[in-house]
Amino acid sequence: MASTTQSVLGGLGLALMVGASLAGNARLERGLGYALSPLRAVAEVAAPLSWLGMRTARASEGSFVALEEADGKERQLLADAQDRFTTPQLQQLNAGRSFLPAETVGRPQGRLDGLLLRCAPAGLERVRPGMPVVSGNWYVGRIERVDHERQLAIARLVTERDFRVGSTMQDEADAQANTSQAESKARMVVGGLAESIKPTSSKIILAVRNASRTLTAGKWLVVDEEFSGEEPFREQARGFLLGRVQQLGTSAGEPEYGALPALDFRAGLYRVAIVGPESCFVGSGMELSDVLLGEDWIAARSLTRGDPNAARASLKLALGARNGARVGAAVVFSSRMIGRVLRTSPLCVDVQLVGESGFCAPALAQVEGIEKPIELGRIVSLGWSDKQGTRVRFLADGLASRELQQDLFEKDTAVPATIFSGSGDLLVPAGLILGHAF
Repeated sequence: MASTTQSVLGGLGLALMVGASLAGNARLERGLGYALSPLRAVAEVAAPLSWLGMRTARASEGSFVALEEADGKERQLLADAQDRFTTPQLQQLNAGRSFLPAETVGRPQGRLDGLLLRCAPAGLERVRPGMPVVSGNWYVGRIERVDHERQLAIARLVTERDFRVGSTMQDEADAQANTSQAESKARMVVGGLAESIKPTSSKIILAVRNASRTLTAGKWLVVDEEFSGEEPFREQARGFLLGRVQQLGTSAGEPEYGALPALDFRAGLYRVAIVGPESCFVGSGMELSDVLLGEDWIAARSLTRGDPNAARASLKLALGARNGARVGAAVVFSSRMIGRVLRTSPLCVDVQLVGESGFCAPALAQVEGIEKPIELGRIVSLGWSDKQGTRVRFLADGLASRELQQDLFEKDTAVPATIFSGSGDLLVPAGLILGHAF
C-alpha cells in the first residue's frame, strides 16, 4: 500500500512539474530561481580551481593586452570618422553656426518619425526647441523638446506626417556653394512622405507641396525658411540639403514631385548634430564620452553554458536581476560585444551570444578604403558558419548594407571591414566591436 501511494504521489509530482514547465508560470520560475540560487555559491566556491591554469593565463596576458590596444585604435578611428561626418563637409554650412554631437538611443514610444538623442550634459542645457538637427550636409528635422529628467533631447524628423519646412530648388553647383540668385528661386514646402509611395516601399521620398513653379528632376532641394517668421533658428537651418527632385506622376492634372534624400531614415541616423547659433555650443564638455568609461557596467563571472543544447550559443553569468541586470542589455568582454542578456533570475542571467541564431543589434561597418562609416541597420545572426564557432553569418536591414553588398561584397576580391555596434538601442552602447568581416 505504501509503495502504491508513493508511486501515485510521485507520478502526480512529475505531472505537476511537467505541466509547470510547459505553462511557464512566472511566480513558480521566480520561486525556483530563489530556491536554486545556492548553486551559484557552489560555483563561486569552486572558482579557485581555475587558479590551476594561472600559468597559461599569464602566458596569454601579453597577447590579450596587444589585442586590447588594437581594438582601442579601431574604436578611436571610428569615433574620429563619426565626428568628421556628423557635421557638415561643406564649409559654408559651418559659418555662423555651432554644433552639438548627439547619439540616437531610440525612438519615442509609438513614433517612428522621432529620435531620442543623448548628448553631453553641458550641451543639453543649451538645447532649445526648434533647433535644426542635421547629419553631415543633410537636414534631418528639428528639436521638439528637452527631457531633463531622462537627460535626452527629442527630435521630430522631416518624415513626420505634419512636418513642414520651407525649401528652394537649386542647381547642383549652387547647392554645393550654398548660393542662388533670388529671381531664379523656385519655392516650395517639404515634409512628410510622398503619398504615391507605398508604405511597404524601401524608399523614403519626402513630399513636396505648393511649388511656385515647375520643378526639374535631379536638381537639389535645400532648406530656405526666409518667410518662416515663427522659426527662431531659420538662419541655422538655411542651405542644408533635403534631397533631389523626383517626378512621381500627376495628380489632378498637375505633376507630383518628391525629394529623394541620401539618408536612411528607417535604419540609419546613428549620429546627428544639433545646430545652434555661432557661440551656443562652443566650449568644453560638448563631445560624447566613451561608453566604456561609464559607471553603468556591472562585472560578472561566467558560470557555465546557458543551454545544454550544443546547437545553442549561450552563457550563464553569476549576476542577476537583483544586481540590476536587464533583459536586452549588452554583455562585453574588454571592448568586444559578445552577446545580450536573454533572461534574468534573482542571482544569475542567461546570455544570448552573437553566434546564436536570432541575435539582433544595431550595427555599422568601417570598411577598408571607405572613409565614412556605413550604417548597416539592425543585423540578425543566422548562427555559426563554421564548426569551430569562430565565424557568424548576419543579415542586415539597412539600405546602406544592401548597397554595400552590391558594390563590395559581391566582387571577386573580399574587402576587410570591422563591424561595430551602432546606435538606436538604449541597452546597447555604440562603438563596441562585434567582429571583422572579410
